[in-house]
Amino acid sequence: MDDHQEFGLKRKRIAAMLERSGLGGVLLGTRHNFAWLTGGGRNFVNQASDVGVAAVLVTAEHICCFCANIEAERIADEEVGHLGIEVVGYPWWEPAQLGRLLAERLDPAQMAADVHLAGVPAAVRPLPTGFDRLRWKLTEAEMERYRQVGAIVGRELEAACRSAHVGLAEHRIAAALTSRLAQEGVRTPVVLVAADERVRRYRHPIPTDNRVKRYFMLVVCGERQGLICSATRLVHFGRPPDELVAKHQAVCRVDGRMIGATRPGVTLGAVFTEAQAAYAEAGWADEWRLHHQGGPTGYLSRDAKATPNSDVAILEDQAFAWNPSIAGTKSEDTVLVTAEGNELLTATGEWPSLEIDAESAKYSRPDILVL
Repeated sequence: MDDHQEFGLKRKRIAAMLERSGLGGVLLGTRHNFAWLTGGGRNFVNQASDVGVAAVLVTAEHICCFCANIEAERIADEEVGHLGIEVVGYPWWEPAQLGRLLAERLDPAQMAADVHLAGVPAAVRPLPTGFDRLRWKLTEAEMERYRQVGAIVGRELEAACRSAHVGLAEHRIAAALTSRLAQEGVRTPVVLVAADERVRRYRHPIPTDNRVKRYFMLVVCGERQGLICSATRLVHFGRPPDELVAKHQAVCRVDGRMIGATRPGVTLGAVFTEAQAAYAEAGWADEWRLHHQGGPTGYLSRDAKATPNSDVAILEDQAFAWNPSIAGTKSEDTVLVTAEGNELLTATGEWPSLEIDAESAKYSRPDILVL
């Protein structure tokens, strides 16, 4: 599948949604929707913003990209021109012109948008419920790109872990990983690091000047061409305490059970129920209450989070990142769900692992690396 075939398939998905919803077109200006539609196109300048600097109007017959004149040449040359998408610029000092340009192409009352942009008419409504699911079933080309970024994220995450040493500050560990991934064209919207007591206390530990004494956790969400891979690794200098070993074995069993239960047609609620049972069997029945357990991923770090009663069904060719945790430990990799089985995208095969039996299959979960 080449770029044009992938683009055509996604346009057909949008056209079918427009017909079902009685809409004339959709305006996509968020980073994740722009990247999805364009096969990894970058419509951002500020990496901290979810809203891009270019938006694409898609109707059943036409497609056009709008942006301020500052961005127009780069967007056309490097992001959308190869797909035959027209780029229309407007003066950066007159954002209201965006509304006029849109109205020339489609009645705003027949338009829906994923974000409210300056100059967009008030008559434009929000995207219909369920639009996000158009992104969830990955194309063959997307799955291949996902495999590539997963291999990079896993390799560089583990290399950063192995290069750490006692006395190193959490900031330094984060910087090492960020640098490694940046050299591979991978952005890092999330990097979490905790050393020693901070691993036990915090589920989302922003890195600090705290220095490693015996133990640390390194977490990353790495993004390239819009696709995000999430993974976690744990390192202990010297033999880890028996209690920590037992906790980690327990959380890996939970993770393995969740991965095994993640099959097409199964609901997120059913996977969550499997997790609850695994936590209880491990002796940590209430631990799931202290942190979300993850869910489907792709162009967002989590497209949804699994909850006990969720009736959202899992699709074939969809990506997931589960992240069960027990205070002081965690297990996480990015998984691709296919008809043939579940594929661990961020597993390298070069990290110590635990084999977990789940749903008539075995899944290797990352053990604590002892240095």
